[in-house]
Amino acid sequence: MPNDTIKECIYTAMLLLMEQKSYDKITVTDITKKAGVSRMSFYRNFDSKDDVLFKCAEECFLEMEKSEGFAQSICTDEFIKNYLAKIRESKAILKSLNKAGKIDMIFPILLKYNSIITEKHMNISTDTKENKLILIYHTGGIFQLIKYWLQTDFKLSIDELIGVLKNI
Repeated sequence: MPNDTIKECIYTAMLLLMEQKSYDKITVTDITKKAGVSRMSFYRNFDSKDDVLFKCAEECFLEMEKSEGFAQSICTDEFIKNYLAKIRESKAILKSLNKAGKIDMIFPILLKYNSIITEKHMNISTDTKENKLILIYHTGGIFQLIKYWLQTDFKLSIDELIGVLKNI
């Protein structure tokens, strides 16, 4: 079985298990049985069940950067709409992270993702202290927005969020 397929099976198994029982009760054995993979395959790809969650969430965000037309839409309403839509599409993993008390895992992922966007697509270096602090500040706001959106079960529409963000 290809490595990407193994990872996908493990991600899916983890999310399914988190719907069935609490995160702290899930074992690597549970994950491997549900995924239909060996423990060796698990540990070849992940260090722990926390690592599974982290990498699953990370892949959700990094997929968007690779999507067609992404670079052309930077700094537009369309980009913000796509960014928020990707977050909404990641609702299951976000809910799982929140339920497990691991939602804070998402901040370094967002920071990495926003850094990629800033450097690669906006040609702004995050090497300077000032730019790094601005990036951290904005990422913190996005993170808190995600937490709020999650707590309200994503009831606000993307257009409503964009309307509010434009007034800031």
